[in-house]
Amino acid sequence: MPISRSRILIWYEAGEPPQPLVGIEIFLLDIADLTPLEKTTAKARMPKAQGSKVIFNGGPVASVMVPASLKAGLNRFDFPVPFRTLAEILVLGNNASIPGTSMKQSIYCLRPNDGDVEVLPQDWFNLGDFDFGYQWITKVVRDPHSGRICGTGIRLKSFILDESGRQVEQEFE
Repeated sequence: MPISRSRILIWYEAGEPPQPLVGIEIFLLDIADLTPLEKTTAKARMPKAQGSKVIFNGGPVASVMVPASLKAGLNRFDFPVPFRTLAEILVLGNNASIPGTSMKQSIYCLRPNDGDVEVLPQDWFNLGDFDFGYQWITKVVRDPHSGRICGTGIRLKSFILDESGRQVEQEFE
């Protein structure tokens, strides 16, 4: 996600079966600090034991792990200082604290400038009659006019969530 002309955010979900879900690891990178990857360097920086899904040459400006154990709702969260100038960022990920469902898809509303993370389990999806290996949510964004979260997915209709952010209010092609 571009943040400015010179900075980007990248993230990935850390931990996947058979390992437990850890959370969402987020890196703030300055593009000018990045250098090309060489095959030997890439292998050296990504040992299988670390389980990292991203590789880059050049240190991140800052990084943070948002735990998958955060409870649904509003959670206070201490972001590193370089993140605190950022507005809301919506991130899709799984949440280990959701009880009683095999799917645990959630929207993490990261608000570094406010020092909080709101976790919105996607009840409509997690409890729905979907083929989870064949259908999934791919993108979400907050509509600047209504404040509602809108999204789309693979083999899903585009949708607008209700005020709770957990149920579909409207679907459309």
